[in-house]
Amino acid sequence: MTSELTIEPLTPFIGAEITGVDLGEVTQKQLTGIRAALLKHQVVFFRDQTLNQEEHIHFARQFG
Repeated sequence: MTSELTIEPLTPFIGAEITGVDLGEVTQKQLTGIRAALLKHQVVFFRDQTLNQEEHIHFARQFG
């Protein structure tokens, strides 16, 4: 996938869908964008991601 994130707000108040990222191979630049979107929208969604257990743990650890 491309390294450019697309962030689409779901409502005017909360939630956004993020596309343009493979969570199994997320870059530092993408993580920065995901963190910013999470802070701004409070909840983020990623569709059509397939992560094995190790990839899921690695991604989650990026957020503490």
